[in-house]
Amino acid sequence: MSSALLAILVLAGCATTTRLTSQEQLQLHLAHAGEPVPSFRFFGSLHGWNELGDRAMVVHTRPNESWLLQFDATCPGLTHATTIGLSSQFDRVYARFDRVYVRDTIPSSCRISSIRPLDSKAIKAGQAQLRQAKIEQRQAEQADGEQPAG
Repeated sequence: MSSALLAILVLAGCATTTRLTSQEQLQLHLAHAGEPVPSFRFFGSLHGWNELGDRAMVVHTRPNESWLLQFDATCPGLTHATTIGLSSQFDRVYARFDRVYVRDTIPSSCRISSIRPLDSKAIKAGQAQLRQAKIEQRQAEQADGEQPAG
C-alpha cells in the first residue's frame, strides 16, 4: 500500500463506515493530482462534481476527465450544495480568474485559485483500497472484542 494511502488511513482512524470523509477524499485526490495548470476546456455542462470540504472540489468534464479545483478561502455552502455552476470565457475555465457558483438557498461564488488534472483510474482504485482497509480494520476490532473507535 502506498504511503499516501497509509496517511489517509491514519486520518480514518475513528471511521466506523466504509464511506470516505471529505478530508479522506481530498487527501486521495491530492495524492493523484498532476501539476497545476492555468485552465481547462469546458463546454457548458459537467458530467458531475464532488465537494472535498469547503476549500476544494472535483469537477468531471468527461467520463474519464476530472479536475481538482482549489480555493484561496472557504467556499460558503459548498459542503451542502446541490447545484453549482462555473464561470468561463471562450470555453475555458481559468485559475485565479473564474469562479464556482453555489446555487442553493444562499447563493455564493468562490474564486478558483488552482486547477490540477486528476488520474481518475488511480483515484477509483485508491477509493476501493481505502474502503476495503476500513472493512478489515472494523472486522479486526470486532474480532478483538473492541467497540469500533470514533
